[in-house]
Amino acid sequence: MGIPFVFLATVLQGSSLGRGDAWRPLKIFGAAGVVNLVGDVWLTLFKGWGATGAATATVAAQIGAAIYYIITSTRLDKSVEESSKPLRDVALVWRGLPTKSMVKTFMTVAVALFSRSIGLMLAYSMLTRTAALSGTMALAAHQVTLQVWWLMSFLPEPMSVAAQTLITRDMKDRPDRVPKLIKTLFGMSGVLGIAAAAATCIILRAPGVASALVADVSVQKLMAGLVPFAVLSQSYCPLATLSDGICIGLGSFAHLPSIMVGSFLTTAAGLAVVASRGLGVVGVWGCMNVFIASRIMGHVVLSTKLRQYVKKAFGRSKHVDQVLVPEGVAP
Repeated sequence: MGIPFVFLATVLQGSSLGRGDAWRPLKIFGAAGVVNLVGDVWLTLFKGWGATGAATATVAAQIGAAIYYIITSTRLDKSVEESSKPLRDVALVWRGLPTKSMVKTFMTVAVALFSRSIGLMLAYSMLTRTAALSGTMALAAHQVTLQVWWLMSFLPEPMSVAAQTLITRDMKDRPDRVPKLIKTLFGMSGVLGIAAAAATCIILRAPGVASALVADVSVQKLMAGLVPFAVLSQSYCPLATLSDGICIGLGSFAHLPSIMVGSFLTTAAGLAVVASRGLGVVGVWGCMNVFIASRIMGHVVLSTKLRQYVKKAFGRSKHVDQVLVPEGVAP
């Protein structure tokens, strides 16, 4: 029931971020989160609705966020002058059905991004399936570790979103700022990646926290063996995520599906070795590192435009004032 409204809100959020306005979606989705939290507490604890109450609160928050987003977007000033202002959000205006060229452009972007998302989910599902081959306790240890890993991986995720928004903006008007921005984003992602890795280590190794996550001592011992692999992958995962975001911001993302396919096949081959040799859940998390590292290597090999801007950002060229001109723009 809430899926159509989630799609609507996600599209509108993308339009806001594309215009460089991150504050508006933050307020709307932040308010929706508060509504969801309050609704969960009220319906589950005070009304006794259980899981139904939690689902109801979630759907209500999703519907409310989408409707509010639509109403406020239709009320924006639709004049060309107002719409052209920097950081001005997109006003909803009916312009008729999309043309063939518009659909083609949209599909080019959508296929690249969709294949990336599907590739990520397939890889994580394949990792979980292989962990399940080692038994119930190994699967439990894998699942708890993966949930903590996922939670901490959201810490540096905003850097990728910022790259998509800010680089797209600067490529049009101020391309000379892009290398400096990329250098800043990589620096911040590195710091946040280390922070996420440290938090992952603390959560999984602290006896009090680990016992709160899972009561079985045997599962806790298995989790302790996975910590080094989880921490290592967490530390450089932001590099892969940020590289994706920078390529999208630079408008050079046609190679992203190829990177994801290559990473998926490499990981599948590694998991086949893990399953055949009985390496267990430790081998599975070794393949998690293979998956992320292969994504980074894919960018090193295939992301020509990303390499160009990274070299400009971190290199020490004598011509420091040289400006990288976007593709299609005459110097």
